Amino acid sequence: MFFTITSPDSEVDRVHLYPDIDAAVIEARGAQPVYRVDVELDEPSRRVTPSWVDDRVFDSSWHPPAEIHADGSITVRGPIPRVLFSAVCGDH
Repeated sequence: MFFTITSPDSEVDRVHLYPDIDAAVIEARGAQPVYRVDVELDEPSRRVTPSWVDDRVFDSSWHPPAEIHADGSITVRGPIPRVLFSAVCGDH
């Protein structure tokens, strides 16, 4: 599981994901919501995979490439299917 400040409604071509909610909260600076993204990093293949699969909900062959950063965060070629996002409420 990763976290982002990118909206699930966004159609951006790159999504920055953080492995730690605190890093996403700092990036949000209190001005943006933070979302949990249900993906896992397949580090050897340098791609992400969904944490769960349901062919009725989204294309289970979705496995976009991921750029891995030194701080543990990753940048994924988006967009990410909306169903993999969930809002993080409160102060986390």
